[in-house]
Amino acid sequence: MLKLSKNGDTIIEVVLSMALLTSILFISWGITNRATQITLAAKDRTEMVNQVKEQAEIIKAQWANPTSRNVLFTYNPAGALNPDACNGSIVSGSFVPTGGSAWYLTANNNTIDKVDSVKQIGDRPFYVYVQRKAGSLTGATYSDFYVRACWDNSSGSVQTKESSQVIVRLNQ
Repeated sequence: MLKLSKNGDTIIEVVLSMALLTSILFISWGITNRATQITLAAKDRTEMVNQVKEQAEIIKAQWANPTSRNVLFTYNPAGALNPDACNGSIVSGSFVPTGGSAWYLTANNNTIDKVDSVKQIGDRPFYVYVQRKAGSLTGATYSDFYVRACWDNSSGSVQTKESSQVIVRLNQ
C-alpha cells in the first residue's frame, strides 16, 4: 500500500504567492517612480531659484556702479505686474510675460548687458526674466526689480507650471 505524503505546494498556494509577489513589486515600482519625479522637480526648482538669485546678485552688484545704474534705469518700467510669473504668452519661441518690458541681465567686463527679453534654460520651457517697477509711493526714490522664473513641472502633479520670484528694492 502506498502512502501519499504532502511534499509539494498546491496550485492555490503558488497562485497566492505569485499574486503577493506581484503586488509587492508594483507597489515598490510606484514608490520608486514617485520618488524619482519628486527628485526631478526638486532639481528643477533648485536650478531655477539659483538662476533667480544670480539675476538678483547681478542687479545689486551693478547698482553700485553709477554707469550701470543709469543703464538699469533706461529699461522701461513694466506696466501692471501680474502676480503669476507664468502669466504670459509664447511669441516666436520666446516667453513674453504679461506687463511686458522684461529682460535678462548678464555681467560682462564690469558692465551690464541686456540679453533678449527673457532667458530660456535648456530645451524645455524654463524662463528667467526681470521686470522693473518704479516706486509707487509719493516721492518714492526707489525702484523694484522683480526677478521672476517660470518652468514646467516635471513631477507629474496636477500643477503644470511652477514659478518663483525675488523682489530687489534699491534706493536711488
